[in-house]
Amino acid sequence: MNQDTVMQFAKEGNSFDIADLPKGFKLFKFVGDKYWRMNGDLNDDERTFLIAAPTKKHALAWAQVEFLACGDSSFESYQALLDYLKESEVDEDHNSYFQFEGYTDVGDDQYRSIYGGETITKTDAKVLLRHKVIEYTNCYFKD
Repeated sequence: MNQDTVMQFAKEGNSFDIADLPKGFKLFKFVGDKYWRMNGDLNDDERTFLIAAPTKKHALAWAQVEFLACGDSSFESYQALLDYLKESEVDEDHNSYFQFEGYTDVGDDQYRSIYGGETITKTDAKVLLRHKVIEYTNCYFKD
């Protein structure tokens, strides 16, 4: 698997039926944090991702494009996406360094991060979808 196939997967925007995943695909669950300031207050929430992908790296790239790059699929390669995320990362030169070190600054006083990345079963995925706890996904199931 090369870096370009990872980026191609992230950009394609395909949806997959959980009951009929392509051969070799697994289901991955990631969690993301989102912080933003509004009217002087710091707000936060957690976002859950359910991604059908051939590998964890493919799933992470999909989540990075959707959540950290705000859906921008114009990146020519996965390395270009990683470079963009590195440039947007809160570091010691950032005014919110102590609060959001390592988070991605997505603009408008918003900071996001993705963590986790566990493989889950089809049954668990269906439960998450049924209870509507997934904010971002590329898969579905027919009831």
